[in-house]
Amino acid sequence: MAKPTYSILVAVRDEDRDSVLTALKSDTRFQVTAAPSGKSVKTLIRKKPPDLVLADLNLPDREVTDLIRIGTRNIRILFLIDPDHTDKSPFGCVIKSGSWLMSLPETLIDHLESADRHPLPDLPEAMIHNPLPTFVITKRGVISRLNRAAAELTGYPQGAALTLDEYMDLLITEPAARKKARKQLNDLLAGKETNREFSILAADGRTKIIELMVTHYSGGYYIQLLEKTDYYQAENTLERGRLLLTALIDSLPDHIYIKDSQSRFVACNKASIRSFGKTSADEIIGKSDLELLPPRQARPLYREEQRLIQKGGPVMSRVISSQDKTRWSLVTKIPVQDTQGRVEYIIGINRDISQIKNSEIALRKARDELETRVRERTADLRRINRELEEENRVRRRTETALLESKNLIANTIDMMADGLHVIDRDYRVILVNRRLNAWLEECSQPAVEPGMDLFQAQPFLPSKVRDEYETVFRTGCPLTTLEKIIIGDRTLYTETRKTPVKEKNRVVRIITLIRDMTEQKRAEEEIQKINIQLEALLDNVPEVIYQCHNRPGTTTFITPRWTEWTGYSMDDFRSDPETWLKSIHPEDRQQASDGFLQACRKKTDYHLHYRVVHRDTGTIRHALDHGMPRDTEEGRVFDGIIMDISGQVENEERLRRTIEEKNVLLKEIHHRVKNNLQVITSLLALQAKTVKDKKISSLFTESQIRVRAMALLHENLYQSADLANIDVETYIRSLVNGLIRVFHASQSDLQVTIETDPVPLTLDLAVPCGLILNELVSNALKHAFQDPGKPKKLAVTLKKQAGEYIELTVKDNGTGLPENFDIQKTGTLGLSLVRMLSEKQLNGSMKINGRRGAAFCIRFPLDPHYENREHPG
Repeated sequence: MAKPTYSILVAVRDEDRDSVLTALKSDTRFQVTAAPSGKSVKTLIRKKPPDLVLADLNLPDREVTDLIRIGTRNIRILFLIDPDHTDKSPFGCVIKSGSWLMSLPETLIDHLESADRHPLPDLPEAMIHNPLPTFVITKRGVISRLNRAAAELTGYPQGAALTLDEYMDLLITEPAARKKARKQLNDLLAGKETNREFSILAADGRTKIIELMVTHYSGGYYIQLLEKTDYYQAENTLERGRLLLTALIDSLPDHIYIKDSQSRFVACNKASIRSFGKTSADEIIGKSDLELLPPRQARPLYREEQRLIQKGGPVMSRVISSQDKTRWSLVTKIPVQDTQGRVEYIIGINRDISQIKNSEIALRKARDELETRVRERTADLRRINRELEEENRVRRRTETALLESKNLIANTIDMMADGLHVIDRDYRVILVNRRLNAWLEECSQPAVEPGMDLFQAQPFLPSKVRDEYETVFRTGCPLTTLEKIIIGDRTLYTETRKTPVKEKNRVVRIITLIRDMTEQKRAEEEIQKINIQLEALLDNVPEVIYQCHNRPGTTTFITPRWTEWTGYSMDDFRSDPETWLKSIHPEDRQQASDGFLQACRKKTDYHLHYRVVHRDTGTIRHALDHGMPRDTEEGRVFDGIIMDISGQVENEERLRRTIEEKNVLLKEIHHRVKNNLQVITSLLALQAKTVKDKKISSLFTESQIRVRAMALLHENLYQSADLANIDVETYIRSLVNGLIRVFHASQSDLQVTIETDPVPLTLDLAVPCGLILNELVSNALKHAFQDPGKPKKLAVTLKKQAGEYIELTVKDNGTGLPENFDIQKTGTLGLSLVRMLSEKQLNGSMKINGRRGAAFCIRFPLDPHYENREHPG
């Protein structure tokens, strides 16, 4: 006859599992199954009931209870216990002492092959040592035994004899509840149910919720009590925390949502619902962006989230929405992984930063006068919301979930860029984030801790803040205010949003978001100060400053100085486009309008000179109008300035008249000087005729020639339109021709070449130049041409050289100069005069070449008074 085979389920600690499995698997009478760590033994038994369960008494209390209940239903239970815990075994046991592993197979066979399939006869006695509160009841319903745990819970003495109904009457005081409990208890004893929850009054005076479990045995019943009060309290606490978290997230303006691994929405706050144009979360939950947004907008979001699922790690991006107007969003997406490291959910936070971007753009336009105020608010909000697992999870698991939720709220709040705190109706702080305490630390203030009174912890708050909180508690409406807070020597500006949290239509808490607006406020004050200074500056400048569009009469801004000049104000410009032309003198209107329109067409600057007339007094002013074009978002504008040049025009007119008068006077002077010099010339000529000595007579003639050269100069100035400068070419030709006539030289056999540059010679230069030219040409005509058969050539040049120098050259092709000629040692008056005039008056230098004729070259600066000037060549 074959040996029977028994199925064994082993649920022991890891330290004993391998040795127990080795001892049992070597015996062919057993089919051994090991319960995995962390898996419910009760679930395994329900799936495939074994013949015997070898369990560890150190399993969790709930597991031990389940095994005890199962062990009374024709499934054998053996507990593996340590030698010092034999008094705690509710059933048969295997004591780990001696050679217990070697005898383990036979111990199990003896237990399995016993004739009685019920638990051991001393089952009630064993149950007394159960760690759970336990009662042993006879079939008549009388409590025969109860263990210490039951006595401590209920206050019922272990030695008293009461029926179960009487006992329940003591624990349940309300008649209606007592009647209902009796019926439910009878159903339990009749076997219709195995367990039921009751609300009882415990020995410590507190109301507790217990689960009553009934097990039948041959002598009656035994009842176990499992207290579930802490379990339900933990559930309620977790639910309140979830409601508070939901209210907090819904109060935030950011779009916060959770998606699964398929990018379908699992949860979202009210801001997210409104962003899709929906009214409830049911219209979004279960759908992806591909179902809610246009494909062009949804596909990039879907691809980004799938990359996030594959690679992990948070991502941040900026999104620009171009619908009715540009909106900027800061998008943060955080993956949430399961225990296996796979991305199960994605938490998304979309923060609308349009206001910040618009502020940056607006401030950037004023950066010529202001420093850039940049403050971009960023924050990462994290939220993990896990659904509760099955109802049979124990209290420790529930507490862990509650702790994770609390940590999530704390982390989410601490990551915010704004300060946050939550207070109750007594103004006690319930929650405070890290950012708020960081602000306080920057201001050398103590940190705010939960439990503190808000106004005692922050005595610097203005008195009106308490009134604002009272208003929110009373009305239940959110309130946003701008506060000015003075902390020591620092002044802060904050935007505070107070959001009520209601329970049963009553405000029980207020969530306060505090945003630091100090930098923005200071920038606004600085802009206002600069505008005031600019306005005062524009009001006091003597010129008129204006701005207009690219057509006449569209003036958008003009300083008050224009009203002083014309009597027309800015209101006149707004009401009448022709105001600008009306203020201009009628004779100047057309040319002013044409000049402005021409600048508009060519997109260039304009410079206009016109007269403006005061409409009341008739006062006329000369105005110089200068405008420059500039392109703006509203089109092309002209920024211009108008200067009053009436005084300048009057001075110019006065100066012109003065110059005309002086020119007339100078002409008269030159005319009189010329006449006087001619008189001197005539006197010298008369004196020369009376002198018999030819040598002396020639001296008079030379003096006469020199005086005539100076008279010729004054005659040219008198006839010239420019009294300051000499017409060089005309003067030289007149002088040379006059000398030729004096010395009776034949014009037919003398070739004269005169070359001059248009050099502006003043009277200071012209007089010595004329005398030098007179002496050199006279010497050439008297002494150079001794060979009658040789052609006669005379060249006179006056050229302008580099460096503001003049070069005067007189050259002939005559007999030349003696070999030992030295102008420094010459005894003639003429050449001495040439040397003196060249060096002393003209501050120049002279070069002489006596070969192949005589050549005199004199170089001198245009400014003969500049003595330090280096002479070229």
